[in-house]
Amino acid sequence: MGPKSRGPGPGPPPLPGEHGAWAILVIPLALGLAAAGGPDGAAGGPSAAALLLVPALTFLFLSRYAALPAAVRLLEGKPVPPGFLGRRLFWTAAYLGVSLACLFAALSSTPSGAYAATLWIAGATALLGAAQTVLAFAGRGRTLGGELLGMAGLASAAPLVIVASGGPVDARTLGAGLAALGYFVSSLAFVRAWRARARGRTGAGACIAAHLVLAVALAVLWKRGIIPAGALAAFVPVFARTAWGLGYPPPTIRTLGWREVVVAAAFTGMAAATLLGRAGGE
Repeated sequence: MGPKSRGPGPGPPPLPGEHGAWAILVIPLALGLAAAGGPDGAAGGPSAAALLLVPALTFLFLSRYAALPAAVRLLEGKPVPPGFLGRRLFWTAAYLGVSLACLFAALSSTPSGAYAATLWIAGATALLGAAQTVLAFAGRGRTLGGELLGMAGLASAAPLVIVASGGPVDARTLGAGLAALGYFVSSLAFVRAWRARARGRTGAGACIAAHLVLAVALAVLWKRGIIPAGALAAFVPVFARTAWGLGYPPPTIRTLGWREVVVAAAFTGMAAATLLGRAGGE
């Protein structure tokens, strides 16, 4: 369905309507804030810089959401209703302006010892996001590689928040991002299997294989001390959802969406509580 024609003015702000879009934004930020240490590297909670990164990344995410439909239609030469491009340009600029202001404030308040590392990780996050956006412009944003690339970029928000609080650039900081990415991979595999079944195809085999690989990867990460046992336990409802969903698939996309909300909330709560306790114990 194409964009609707509206009256003059910018109209209401465009916001994602899919539960999954908000989950992949919120989960890494929540895990990063839970694991963040204080400005001196102690477990004193997230710094002002880390807190400012939350709106910076949120509005950057929204600016991409606002811009992408208009940019893709222009590149494909598709017609658009009068005023649609102007409204999308307005909201893209508004979102991006707020994002850049928050990012500048975050970098200005980043602890001096963490400034270089924060810049490096922020650059990696921006590079991953830009690469996925290029794929989206080329019509390949929904491919497996395109979606994984975008998810990796969003997952990198967790270590970015930790480092901006003065946390070390080490394996455990990376582990917070890998835990978020692990959840994303599970969700992507399950949703793809559900969609394949809805189209009369079978996707269960690929979904099961993805979860077997994920289970092995999580075990290795735990064994090496990169993720704590509590974060490993947070994947229990994630794997349970997959087993239940493959045996008894959700009847509608709406049911699927709400199930994912419950699983995402359970995973985030358990993983964040573990990371918060881990930071507090150091």
